[in-house]
Amino acid sequence: MLRGEMGEAAAQAMRLLEAMGKAYGAERLIKIGSAHVSGISYNTIGEAGLGFLQRITLDNARCRVLTTINPAGMELDDPGKLSIPKDFAEKQLQVVGCFEKIKARITCTCTPYLSGNHPLRGDPVAWAESSAVIFANSVIGASSNREGAPSSLASALTGRTPYYGYHMEENRRPSIEVSLESDLKTELDFSLFGYLVGEKVTGVPFIRGRARPSLGEIKLFGAAAAASGDLALFHWENVTPESRKYRVNLSGVERISVGEKDLKDALERLSTEVKPDAVCLGCPHLSLSELGEVASIIRGRRLDRRLLCFTSRTVYREALRRGIVGSIERAGGKIIRDTCMVVSPLKEAGIDRMETNSCKAAYYAPSLNGVSVSLSDVRRSLQEASNR
Repeated sequence: MLRGEMGEAAAQAMRLLEAMGKAYGAERLIKIGSAHVSGISYNTIGEAGLGFLQRITLDNARCRVLTTINPAGMELDDPGKLSIPKDFAEKQLQVVGCFEKIKARITCTCTPYLSGNHPLRGDPVAWAESSAVIFANSVIGASSNREGAPSSLASALTGRTPYYGYHMEENRRPSIEVSLESDLKTELDFSLFGYLVGEKVTGVPFIRGRARPSLGEIKLFGAAAAASGDLALFHWENVTPESRKYRVNLSGVERISVGEKDLKDALERLSTEVKPDAVCLGCPHLSLSELGEVASIIRGRRLDRRLLCFTSRTVYREALRRGIVGSIERAGGKIIRDTCMVVSPLKEAGIDRMETNSCKAAYYAPSLNGVSVSLSDVRRSLQEASNR
């Protein structure tokens, strides 16, 4: 492959991975079970990124393992749902077309593990998208480093990744114990806790406390932890699969605690006091159960504020079949596929101020989209949006 027998694109990808391996001290490349590639939104990669993708498609590039892709900058089948400009839509479809040509699955989601890319415990993978990486490492027990768009694409084209970092057992051991000294009552509390852990911790945290997160809550926790810091792995006592291995062997590690005052302080720092134009949910993309909860809260009500629920096309199809999509739309909400509140041009959709339950969105949306963000738990947001 390095000599070009499988095309110049694969050879370039292999050279990139070899250079990365040398930089990180990896002794070899290992085979991976899947890749998840970021850099899909035209809003973030621009003309330079599109040009690069177009060039590799001309050189017989093909994904050699199961490859899923991150959210695009719009809903592919209906750009008008977010009032996406025509020229942006044309460029975005060209980007996605390049990934179709190299045989990636057009999942357009930050939750590939809910869209058919679900490795087993111990499987090495090469995933980009920080919220997906921390979920794969921590909740599933697979192994991935925090890949970027170029390295994840290179791994997709070769089926290889350098053997270093979180692929090695010694780097998965906890380096700090975090004691949770507060009850987490809402999904926003879990997101705030994750944000604080990401801020305070360097290394691999081991979390102790009474809280037992649901799938939606642990998604929000991990996404926030990966956004505010560089975390890619955590262990949560009696919750995550590798916690049993480490819970009795924490002697000598640093210890910190997070309490209710820390959570309140983080909320004040991240949330602005603004009257929102819209409630935006789904960072990371909503699961089927989360969409079902939204539908149950607003059933029989009429929203007088915009509600945008972001999810994957895979989850959307099942939600449509179960009548969840209809329930949300009858109340006046919209379900948006293929994109998210961070990478889509929200201001051009008329949204200057949004309310969300995601600290990851609160961290990125002001800088990437120029919107103000207020934080609230989903039940409170939806009740206020339908009771004015």
